[in-house]
Amino acid sequence: MSDLEKRVEELEKKVREIQEKISKEGNVKNNVLSESSLTEKIGLTKEEIEKTFHFSGNDFHLIANIDENREEDKLINTALAIITVNYRITENTKISSSILKNKLKSCGVPLNNMTTHIKNNRKFILPSGKPGSHNFEYEITTYGIKRGVEIIKKLAAATA
Repeated sequence: MSDLEKRVEELEKKVREIQEKISKEGNVKNNVLSESSLTEKIGLTKEEIEKTFHFSGNDFHLIANIDENREEDKLINTALAIITVNYRITENTKISSSILKNKLKSCGVPLNNMTTHIKNNRKFILPSGKPGSHNFEYEITTYGIKRGVEIIKKLAAATA
C-alpha cells in the first residue's frame, strides 16, 4: 500500500469519526430536556429535581452543592450526578470529557488530578478513547448509575 493510499485511509477514518460525533451530538440536541422525564427515571418529584438541577433549553446544570471534605469525593460525586442525569436524558452512557469538565467547573469543582481521581474510581466511571484527543469520553458503569441516583436523591433530600 502506497503512502497516498495510507493517507486516504486515515482521512476516511477521521471523517467517519467526525460523522459519528456529529450524529451523537445531534441525538443529544434533539432530546427535550425536562424535569418530568427525570421524575420517572430517578424517582423524585418535579420540585426535588428543580431544587437540584436547572434546565435551560437543551442543557442542564447541577445547582445543588455537593458538600464533601475530600477533593476526590467532591469530584467523583459531582461527576456521577452529572453523568447520571445526562444518561437518564439521552440514554447514552458516555459524555464528552470537555462537556464534563465544563459542567464540573461551573459547579466549582477543582479539576486538579481529575484523571487520577477517575482512574481510582473505575467501578463508577471508565475513560474511553485516547486521553487528550477531542474524542475522549467518560462512560458511566451500571454501578456508577446506581450510585449517581443515590447521590441525586441525597442532594434533593438535603435541599428540601
